[in-house]
Amino acid sequence: DWGDNSDTINAADRDNTWLLGDDEKLNDDLAFSNIENVNGNSGKDSFKIVGDRAVTGTINADGAVGATNNENDEVTFDSDATINLSSDSFSFFNVLNAEIIASENGGRLQVLSDSGDAISWSFDNKTVTKNNGTSIKFSNFNSYLGDDGNDTFLTTSATPIIGLIDGPGG
Repeated sequence: DWGDNSDTINAADRDNTWLLGDDEKLNDDLAFSNIENVNGNSGKDSFKIVGDRAVTGTINADGAVGATNNENDEVTFDSDATINLSSDSFSFFNVLNAEIIASENGGRLQVLSDSGDAISWSFDNKTVTKNNGTSIKFSNFNSYLGDDGNDTFLTTSATPIIGLIDGPGG
């Protein structure tokens, strides 16, 4: 069951599409439930998370812990998302090793950081980067919220930014 964080599905070595939430599926043909941990693999893994599913277990876009396949694994949330860049960590809703985070409905993207962290938001490249080089691409959010770090929001394009930009702590 979802309570003990011990059940795992490992995807095949190919491009995979995951639906996580009320109805959970892998590649539209494998339905599953009560599985806490899901692991992508060597191909591009696309995860769509609906509701609060992501707070149970771990979603590892690259498969094995420590793997890096650079296949632009993407995680899409149905609304808001939070990335944790504090204390040299990199995670969001227990998701590991994804290269792109997106909102399906134009939600809020919040980046948690520690005081003294330098966080750079580039709206031209659609990336958020910590001073240690850790970065992730983002798309389709309409509000951007910093944290305790020193947030710098950059754009040089003529593309308008719609929504809220807030760097409350740093």
